Amino acid sequence: MDAVVYSPIHPHVRFGVEFELILVAGSAWNHGDIASALTQAGVPCKFLGYSKVTIAQWKIVTDSSIKARIGELPFELVSPILTGESGLEDVIKCMKVLEQCGVRANNSTGCHVHIDSKFLSLKELKNVVSNFCTFEGAFDAVLHEGRCGVNNEYAQSNRQAFRAMSNKQRYHAIMNACSRSSMSDLCNPQRDRYFKPNLQRLFTYNGTLEFRHSNGISDHQTAEAWIRLIIQFCETSRVNEPVSYSVINENCSVEDEIAGLLNFMKSNHGLVDFISRNIIVTSFPWKCTTCLRRFATSRQLMQHRENHPT
Repeated sequence: MDAVVYSPIHPHVRFGVEFELILVAGSAWNHGDIASALTQAGVPCKFLGYSKVTIAQWKIVTDSSIKARIGELPFELVSPILTGESGLEDVIKCMKVLEQCGVRANNSTGCHVHIDSKFLSLKELKNVVSNFCTFEGAFDAVLHEGRCGVNNEYAQSNRQAFRAMSNKQRYHAIMNACSRSSMSDLCNPQRDRYFKPNLQRLFTYNGTLEFRHSNGISDHQTAEAWIRLIIQFCETSRVNEPVSYSVINENCSVEDEIAGLLNFMKSNHGLVDFISRNIIVTSFPWKCTTCLRRFATSRQLMQHRENHPT
């Protein structure tokens, strides 16, 4: 297979990543061994046990939210602040080492990408969030079903935050937000951080826009493609006018949303290829978690929920 060619990440882009993973049972490795192997590969790393301390290098910490089998070791690999292509090269080095160690992901693991928001104006932030809501179904389509729609309590749908609003109503609500705080109230109601894009992290020390959407990733090719997709999506949204609410029809199919996202990212042929090759969910992805009935669109699901409150 020919190597995938991606458009380069702008050197001003600062980002970070968190990989939730599991070291398989019977592995000769432990947390400290992995940290040492990463350091030897040129990516300085420390094993800190359970810790929320921010350090200026990669770290491995324990994570009790990951559901592992007996004999397995769950952990989280957390990057320092990374910059441009050199930062992504470090990610790839890390993932290649982890592949050799024998790691896996399951339904309880995720991959979180943080975008430095210090260089995003309020208008640019609105563009990113509005565009994500427009194409949320297309992003869902390349992920496991457990991360789609409203299926995951740790990566909730940002569309559902707007309840049964139309595309037009949601668009204007976002564009009329007068501050980052009001944007966060719209997209992460009740200051809940467990949404696909999490705006609560805007107000922390590092000030990032966190994308919690992805399922766990255990190979370097997928990790590279997903991180590039998030970064380039944000960059394309930042430098262009927001996608109009009329571009995606109110009752459009997932295929229509995918086509819209492919057109939006058309200048980056590598990412278009990645999206096209990794489509998993294409029909009735919006499932009521109470009655398990499926709906073709997010608005249909929200209308159902309002008519049938639990």
